[in-house]
Amino acid sequence: MRNLLGKAALLQASSDNSDDADWFVSGNGIGVDESFGGTIEDRAWYRVALVVDAVAGTLISYIDGAPVQTLTQIELDGRWSLDPTVLLLAR
Repeated sequence: MRNLLGKAALLQASSDNSDDADWFVSGNGIGVDESFGGTIEDRAWYRVALVVDAVAGTLISYIDGAPVQTLTQIELDGRWSLDPTVLLLAR
């Protein structure tokens, strides 16, 4: 299947949008950096969610309620600590 989306930002944690976004849809999945999971097909609706627990050190991406990616060793007060403002679907 051909993917029309390429790589698109879902969440940009830096409110000034001065660096690369933090959570993406890319290829046919969702994820972080070059690690993607699940299946996202063109021209279809999905419910996606990102859960970051910096205290436990985990990040989980969900598609339609099912976990599709789990990362560990997330830093407290690191990349996933939010500014007072975040950007959704930023360019």
